[in-house]
Amino acid sequence: MNILLIADAVFEDKPGGSRTAAKELARCLVKRGHGVVLLVNQVIEGKPYEEQLWNGVTVVRAPRSKAGVAGMRRACEDIVKRFGPFDIAHIHFAYAGVGPLWSSALRGVPTVRTFHGPWCEEGWVEDTSKARGGLGIAKARAKRTARHWVEQDSLRRAESIISLSAFMSGILTDHFDVKSERIARIDGGVDVERFHVPKDTHALRERLGLPVDRPIALTVRRLAARMGLENLVRSMPAVLREVPDLYLVIAGKGPERARLEQLSKDLCVDGSIHFAGFVPDEDLAGLYGAADLFVLPTTALEGFGLVIVESLACGTPVIGAPVGAIPELLAPLEPKLLAREASSEAIGEAIIEFFKTDWGDRLTADVVRRYVLSRYTWDMAADQTIDLYDRFAAKKGTNGNRITV
Repeated sequence: MNILLIADAVFEDKPGGSRTAAKELARCLVKRGHGVVLLVNQVIEGKPYEEQLWNGVTVVRAPRSKAGVAGMRRACEDIVKRFGPFDIAHIHFAYAGVGPLWSSALRGVPTVRTFHGPWCEEGWVEDTSKARGGLGIAKARAKRTARHWVEQDSLRRAESIISLSAFMSGILTDHFDVKSERIARIDGGVDVERFHVPKDTHALRERLGLPVDRPIALTVRRLAARMGLENLVRSMPAVLREVPDLYLVIAGKGPERARLEQLSKDLCVDGSIHFAGFVPDEDLAGLYGAADLFVLPTTALEGFGLVIVESLACGTPVIGAPVGAIPELLAPLEPKLLAREASSEAIGEAIIEFFKTDWGDRLTADVVRRYVLSRYTWDMAADQTIDLYDRFAAKKGTNGNRITV
């Protein structure tokens, strides 16, 4: 098949969960002999309009000077003329698909949408956390309404919508009126060759500049309001009373960093918390493997949680808040991995119990990795996605996507 993927950015330019999914799917499709073009916005000045990445994926960036709906529409028309006709168009972000879907370029081409999360609600949580006064709330509400409309239109135009979890399927049916028969449940995954159990944790910690003689808890998150990082920091005084040598690593960047650092100082726990900032992709697997425990304290809208399966693939257990899709991933492995709620008290209790009791002893690196291998690999996800493509590509009209411009 000849497949057009559409996303808001390429992972190498702007790392993130949905961009990881698009990248890994593209790699798996090319490995299986399919032709793949990935259309994205140019988010970094000077990046080439077109290049080959990931062993054969053609990446096209809509020029930054023309970014947005019009730029993506023109780039899509150029792609179709040069690389088409396409059998499937697969959109990974609602706004990125507006231009292509509103042009004539993809007329007659079956469209699949992956729903990574409710863009309108995620933005609402972050916008309201920063809003000042009634005007700020009014602007946030207007953005939420506009984003909901764009999301709804994108979902309406798709033949099928891939949902990464039962939680996300529920949002599709309850908030966007998507009929259940249009939803395909396909889990996210992990690159199990890249994310693996380290051979020598001691040497790995030395290389990463981490303490070799202290238990380490880790979280890797965008430092934003809905991620629950304030609750994690607030849990630390109680945790340190029970596990005094615990060392917490908070990796990632975002608008909340300064506030979180100040909070750690106010609580007098800054000596036990390391804000690692952005971690390069090549160091991420090692960071997972160097930790004794990964903590996911999300307070809202965790649609899947790639960090969960990445950490488990590296042999590191995960404690998570019972939010969004987190219970779907953790409860089958061990129900005690779920905190009783997303509060700082509950997150702290779960961390203390993990380190102070022996129930986690059975969650060896081999056990948690095998759990991932049996359920959450990108190869599994790609095979299911190709089966979905086949269903709709077979129905494509004989005119394909030849366009008139």
